[in-house]
Amino acid sequence: MKAPITWLKEFVPLRASAEEVARKLTFAGLEVEGIEDVSGEKVLEVNVTANRGDCLGIRGLAREISAICGIKLKGAALKNPPFGPPFFKGGVGGFSVTVLKPAACPRYSLAVIDGVKVGPSPDWLVKRLTQVGIRSVNNVVDVTNYVLMEMGQPLHAFDASRIRGGKIVVRAARDKEKILTLDAKEYELDAGDLVIADQEGPIALAGVMGGKESEVDGATTRIALECAFFTPSGVRRTARRLGIQTESSYRFERRVDPAGIPAALQRAVALILETAGGALAGPVIDLKKGMPSATRISFRPSEVSEVLGGRWGDGEIQKALARLSFGIKKKKKDLWTVSVPSFRGDIERTVDLIVAAVVLLRPVRPILLWA
Repeated sequence: MKAPITWLKEFVPLRASAEEVARKLTFAGLEVEGIEDVSGEKVLEVNVTANRGDCLGIRGLAREISAICGIKLKGAALKNPPFGPPFFKGGVGGFSVTVLKPAACPRYSLAVIDGVKVGPSPDWLVKRLTQVGIRSVNNVVDVTNYVLMEMGQPLHAFDASRIRGGKIVVRAARDKEKILTLDAKEYELDAGDLVIADQEGPIALAGVMGGKESEVDGATTRIALECAFFTPSGVRRTARRLGIQTESSYRFERRVDPAGIPAALQRAVALILETAGGALAGPVIDLKKGMPSATRISFRPSEVSEVLGGRWGDGEIQKALARLSFGIKKKKKDLWTVSVPSFRGDIERTVDLIVAAVVLLRPVRPILLWA
């Protein structure tokens, strides 16, 4: 995960050197393997462990730095409001969406934008993508990649005029069904693969790669913008069986935040309207079924001392968990109910809470990271 210091600074008020930030992240378990100079700016190469998909975006890393150092995030960072009343179930812009495999796709959202003008991206967008190692394609595709890197949420833009029949169906592939993907390769599918299809066949491998036939290019004037939560196991199976790894599959395999989809879609729509023009064709579709339930863990703060050794006060533990965005409800003096934020899919048991909090509890040499 490449993280430009200037991009991180948009969300957390860092004033330390790149080396100091790298040292702090490494100490917290997010090892910084190197620091590059790209276009005159420092870029961290962060090795994000497989269980921390929430840190595969600039905002997630900024949130982690905020917690580690006790620094407040800037302004409205990470607080983009979701769409208002137009964000509801139903058809949009002449399209309908049906999810036949909700167990593999518990949430699927779609926005249709009319009147876009596809062309080169502005310099700031090209520069940002270059810093994180992504080649500029065009303003629409670049926005989806930008939001992927910023928020850790993959999106995909279809040329809406190439979606046959005005219907999108999220379904299992038929055995030996074929798809021509964006890399101009043809793949034979089996019934375990999840696809996005129109009335004639697959137009994308869910969470892995889009199809060539619905690609956005210079002739595109109408796009259908997908933002979804695909389960990690399904994406992993398809990507590995077909030998494909993309920035999208890498994140879906490590779990994206299902509650973060409205904000990511809104961010992408706003940037597309800014860089490519156009207007929303109508209300945004948001289909949800079988969404992961909120995780709540019964927790005794005394267990921290039992596991880590030493003595830790309840106040220290509560403060550490709060900085990590965990909610706490005290039932009794030594029995708390801890609510896990939706972006922390790695937290399932008491020991996970302790491991998460240990970085903030153990004594560290203070490093000034804030203005």
